[in-house]
Amino acid sequence: MAAPDLDQGLGSGQGIGVEFSKKPDLESLRRAFSFVPSLPGRVEMLSDFTAVYIPSRDPEPEAVYSMRITGALKDTEGLKMGDDFLLPFTADIPYLNIVSFESSLDDEIHFSPLSGSVIPITVNTGGIIQCYIRFSLPFETSVQIESAMKISLRPFFPGSLPPVSLRTARWINKDILCLEWEGPEPGYGEVSHYYRLVIPGGNSGVQNGRGSFLKNEFFLILEAVW
Repeated sequence: MAAPDLDQGLGSGQGIGVEFSKKPDLESLRRAFSFVPSLPGRVEMLSDFTAVYIPSRDPEPEAVYSMRITGALKDTEGLKMGDDFLLPFTADIPYLNIVSFESSLDDEIHFSPLSGSVIPITVNTGGIIQCYIRFSLPFETSVQIESAMKISLRPFFPGSLPPVSLRTARWINKDILCLEWEGPEPGYGEVSHYYRLVIPGGNSGVQNGRGSFLKNEFFLILEAVW
């Protein structure tokens, strides 16, 4: 669909509708649009005087774009538009954030950690740790499994710790993911055991299916305790 008003930004899955005073030449029109930063896509006619630019991907979250329609654009009689048309707009797509990280949903206080924080986490009977990750936005059902599989937990220190394996991954609702790993070993005496939890960022990382992703990689150092 076309964006209702670029003053409100360009959202996920939206196109940009443009109305002309004269019927544009189709070949000229297809070469008329450009964006900074780049936003590839195609042009389709909705009517004789209205076109829509359909991006082939969502704009980057919160990014500021400039759309240019070249003055070399011709109408069907061969007359050029003359001056370039420039329009700045901001993507109406927020970045994804981690709202809280908890070992139980019964916790009355939702802990909102900073990336790189060191957090103690209990190893349950059977050598299992469990955590609940609450995101700032809901995830579409179609991307929930793929997103969960991008999150990793690996031994961090000491280097002699054996690998762990993901036991279960389930979405409690559209913004809360429960993960369980088996194999972590709690520390003993003065020897602490640490594991590194990574939630990848960027457009190749965890995405919610509506164009939002983490701006940067998010990681926690989990100290396995009894």
